[in-house]
Amino acid sequence: EHRVEERTCELGHSLAVLQATLESTADGVLVVNSAGRAEQFNRKFAEMWRLPADLLVSRDDKRMQTVVLEQLKDPASFLAKVEELYAQPEAVSSDSLEFKDGRTFERYSQPLRVNGQATGRVWSFRDVTEGKRAAELLRENEAMQRVLLDHLPVGVIIVDPITRIIERVNGHVATLFGGPVDQLVGHRCHALVCPANEGACPVCDLGKSVDNSEREMLRIDGSLRPVLKTVKRIQLHGQEKL
Repeated sequence: EHRVEERTCELGHSLAVLQATLESTADGVLVVNSAGRAEQFNRKFAEMWRLPADLLVSRDDKRMQTVVLEQLKDPASFLAKVEELYAQPEAVSSDSLEFKDGRTFERYSQPLRVNGQATGRVWSFRDVTEGKRAAELLRENEAMQRVLLDHLPVGVIIVDPITRIIERVNGHVATLFGGPVDQLVGHRCHALVCPANEGACPVCDLGKSVDNSEREMLRIDGSLRPVLKTVKRIQLHGQEKL
């Protein structure tokens, strides 16, 4: 009898640790048995999927599924993936879910194993909406920058201040260079604008902003063309550039 009590206490402790672990994670977690019934989930899962309190108590599988599907842009694809994974107990999966309200979740799934046997499935969900929006905004800003750069009436060359490697140029540089600008990216700037100085670009190495410094630009045909060179230090995506 004493041994039974000890085992009961150990089991209770293990369950408490498991629950505490589930609640401490930033992801929504759902544990489903081999029959497809929700065995365990944390509060984050309920919050992310906006499940009503009475549904959490009843754990009504069909109603829970209805609430989930109503929120998704592509519920058919969601269901198809679920059915595919339940048909492959050992499969591991990762994909994204798009919501009607604009949210995006990353969905991960792996087998639930007991004594080495797959007895169900663990699902975890991570809200990546803000990261996705930030990435989209960054892409939009970069596209806007390219448009603005290409419409400037002057040649613009963006250079890494440490390596002096050309990272970006605009379309007007092609007119000055006399050829495709994609041949310039990846080369050191002094070879283009200060070809007589093989060591380094004396203007860039000053480490200061310089206005209207007259230089000669090496064109693709080997000729030199006089240009007024302006150097400005700028912040581009949190990094300093010239």
